Order: sequence, then structure tokens, then C-alpha cells
Amino acid sequence: MFWPYHMSGMGWGGWIVGGLAMLLFFGALLALIFLLIRAGSANQSRGRQPESGSDALDILKLRYAHGEISKTEYEEIRHDLGS
Repeated sequence: MFWPYHMSGMGWGGWIVGGLAMLLFFGALLALIFLLIRAGSANQSRGRQPESGSDALDILKLRYAHGEISKTEYEEIRHDLGS
């Protein structure tokens, strides 16, 4: 059968719809890859936990640096934490 303009009867609408469908497909594919990579890296970071003592020492150092505790309090607490 003969279609005008040799476009298999789709006209300009077919080109637009086909192009949008292709963009949606590749956009969804990229989003899926991104989410899988992000989920994988989040699981790895949850597996590693820092030592609780290092967190406590970091908080202690920050409190001392901000002037919330005195030097003697800092030294006593640091001694209690075992470092």
C-alpha cells in the first residue's frame, strides 16, 4: 500500500511519540542503574561501624573545643573512656 511521504503512515506524530518513548525508556534504564548502584553502596557503608570509643572521643574533643567543659573535665572523661 502507498503511504504519503514514505513514513509508513505514521506522519509526524509517530516520530514524536517514538522519540519520546525512546527517551522515557533510556531515562528509566539510567534511573534503575543509578538506584541499584546507590542501594549497593548504602549497604556497604552500613556494614562498617566505627568503634564507639572513637565517636565518644570525637564528641568529647568537640565539647572541649566549644568550651562546654573544662580541661579537668576533659581529662577525666578521656581517662574514663580509656585513651
